[in-house]
Amino acid sequence: MRKVTVLRMSERYAQTVFTFRITYVNRAWENMKENIKTSAKEILGLYDMKQHKPWFDEECFPFLDKRKQANMQCLQHPNQSNVYNLNNVIEEY
Repeated sequence: MRKVTVLRMSERYAQTVFTFRITYVNRAWENMKENIKTSAKEILGLYDMKQHKPWFDEECFPFLDKRKQANMQCLQHPNQSNVYNLNNVIEEY
């Protein structure tokens, strides 16, 4: 009975130590990650994202639909005329 109790206690201790080590490693990693982020911000600084012009508007959708339709026809029926049609649609726009 004593051996079983000692074995259970040692298993619990091992589990506790393992849990502690995992927690310690995770905490150390989080600290390291935050230190790297903070150092990078201090050294490199932050920058604003560039504002892009809204060139893709409602006028583009019909062209995009036509190209998708030609592409689907070419994939479903890969013959010379469909490939030619797809290339023409791509070059046209």
